[in-house]
Amino acid sequence: MPLAPARAISLSSFFNGTVAAVLTTVVVYAWRVADPLQVEDALFLGSANLYTQPWRVITSTFIHRIPPHFAFNIFTLWWFGRAVEQRYGKWAFAITCFGALWTGHLFILMTGLFPIHGISGGVCGLYGFLLVSDWKGDIVRTIRQQPAYWLYPLALVMLFIADLLRLTPVANLNHVVAIVYGIVVGLAATSRTSGGRWWIAVAAATVITTIGGAYRYERPWQGLRPLTPLDCSVVRRPVGDVTRNAYARVLLSDSSARAKSIFYIDVDGSKVLVSTNSRRTYRLFPYLATIWQVEDSKGTCRTQFEVTTSGVVEIE
Repeated sequence: MPLAPARAISLSSFFNGTVAAVLTTVVVYAWRVADPLQVEDALFLGSANLYTQPWRVITSTFIHRIPPHFAFNIFTLWWFGRAVEQRYGKWAFAITCFGALWTGHLFILMTGLFPIHGISGGVCGLYGFLLVSDWKGDIVRTIRQQPAYWLYPLALVMLFIADLLRLTPVANLNHVVAIVYGIVVGLAATSRTSGGRWWIAVAAATVITTIGGAYRYERPWQGLRPLTPLDCSVVRRPVGDVTRNAYARVLLSDSSARAKSIFYIDVDGSKVLVSTNSRRTYRLFPYLATIWQVEDSKGTCRTQFEVTTSGVVEIE
């Protein structure tokens, strides 16, 4: 059955799903400004197992690294989210926004790309929903009816160009998938004759991306070979600009689960802190030829290693 537009807006409805999503994003951004390493350790999927912590598919997207990214997503989340929720209710907002975040992120993983930051997938889903609910007969008339309907895709195109020019990395595929997801949810929610079939399509897309994304992300972490530990007493540093090298997958295995600090060694020999945690397993996406060091809570080196290939590092 199609979702009926909400007929009245009470004062209490100001504190709704859109407001909650916006406030959560603001809190996470403030947390990241105060302690970026802790936020990444607590929320980001890249350092954890998707099977045991699937919620990180969503929590990763609430992280924003740069102010313009955060500001743009907050504004558009409020703009489109409020429109969907006021007209169609909280469930329409939740299914569209969080469903788009989930399917867009997992589709990215299904294509072999790395986990992503940013709630733009949810915003794109809400945008796609509104395109359907405000359909005026053709795409040109629909987009022209409100400035936001053509300004937002224009901004996405500009981001696509910025990504091509290597000015900033952008998850363009996530945007496309999320818009399509929002369109399908919009058809399911507003169609009076075939809503049930569209809901089946929404469910099928969610299941397929979940299974495919989870398998494709987790499979490369299975059966990794051990990496050779290096003598901690020898000072080492990478040679040349290793940031041009390919990524590898490195799994740190700490059977004692003691507090530890993980550093990579810069070209000048200085240590750059990446994480402080006490996990039994911790995942990294380092560049090949980088040098890493793990220290205990007293600053004593527990192990040192060079990334020559993907593999497992056993921490003594």
